Amino acid sequence: PCLTINRLTAFVAQIVGDRRMNETVIKVLPDNGGTESVARVREGLMRSIQKIGRADIAYDKALESQVICGIGNFQVYLDYESDDVFEQKICIAQIPNPLSVIWDRMLVDGTGADAGHVFVEDTIPRSLFEKRYPKASPADMAIDTSTSGNMSGWIDTDDVRIVSYWRMRTRKRTLALMNDGSTRDITDDNTPETLSQIVQRKDGSPIMREVDRKYAEMYVCSGLDVLEGPYHLDISRVPVFRVPGWEVNVGATKHRWGLVRFLKDPQRLHNFMRSAVAEKLMAAPRAVWMASSEAVAGREKDFRNSALSDDPLLIYNAEAAQSPQRMPPAQLENGLLELAELSSQDIKDVSNIHEANLGMPSNEVSGAAIQARQRVSDTGTVLYHDNLNQAIEQAGIVINDLIPVVYDTPRVIKVLGEDARQDLQVSN
Repeated sequence: PCLTINRLTAFVAQIVGDRRMNETVIKVLPDNGGTESVARVREGLMRSIQKIGRADIAYDKALESQVICGIGNFQVYLDYESDDVFEQKICIAQIPNPLSVIWDRMLVDGTGADAGHVFVEDTIPRSLFEKRYPKASPADMAIDTSTSGNMSGWIDTDDVRIVSYWRMRTRKRTLALMNDGSTRDITDDNTPETLSQIVQRKDGSPIMREVDRKYAEMYVCSGLDVLEGPYHLDISRVPVFRVPGWEVNVGATKHRWGLVRFLKDPQRLHNFMRSAVAEKLMAAPRAVWMASSEAVAGREKDFRNSALSDDPLLIYNAEAAQSPQRMPPAQLENGLLELAELSSQDIKDVSNIHEANLGMPSNEVSGAAIQARQRVSDTGTVLYHDNLNQAIEQAGIVINDLIPVVYDTPRVIKVLGEDARQDLQVSN
């Protein structure tokens, strides 16, 4: 037998479940001339965007992928409020396949804030591709039949692979320091009235400077064609957010792993030991008899099948010198059971998630002792939650940059307070 007793799902569920019971929120604080009232409205709007768009699904999926395979991703995008309006909304969406996102290999920031580009792959049915892009080629490739087996997953007769290609660009802008202390972009506003409001140096020259203002640009591509784009967003980073697990640089090589990576060997050993125990039990006969040939002559079949028979009476030949004797069953080696238990403990030690967190009885009996043990486990796994929180914080920065772009016309918007109470505000 080759048994699989998967204990890792309980450890993954512990971290993911902890996140689902303790959701984080994006806080907005006034800065650079902002006011408390504006910050409060924007925070309520962000809370509404996350609530209505079910951003918690995107966050939870990113954490789940991060814990299992070492990296997760989610994205922010714009969509129309409905099919019959021109008003747009901000959405936070999950990326179900964490390996469909290919990041700039030169990035340093864990959330991808400094990435120069990122690819987000997607696969759509060929019929939808041909309907949506009738003039584009589905990028069929001639494949040698001897190597087609190595292309499994990349080429499919029914689906077409497309990619959203985001890259960061810059444009020259002129900034000026105004008399009210604010900084204004005057690239397209150089009227005499505006120029008169700029702070003057002692020599009479205005305080201005040129900067390279970042913006994100996106193309939708197939293997041969640019299908859509370019689309521009005035944000300071790509709107795709990276949620890594552990990341360690060894020289120029980056090693990344999640919770499961180093639990695989203890789990394999645990499966092997439990399989060995099952094999011993299967190989051990249920009933072993020791008897002389005279005692069971003519009755051998009854004694051989005694374990399968419901007959409580076995008859032997009385003239034999000694009656048949039933032997005790074969005993399992204690070493197998001890190693199985030791491998189970190795899983807890490597993950740093112990009995108190898994709901198992342990040596702790008081509430304070149990909480202390739980804090040890929480400290050992807080890295996953903290990396997700950093990505959510970056998402908040991007959403904050997009709010003036999306809500650029007067409309009634719904905001949520900290107590989830709904309120209506008019954007202007």
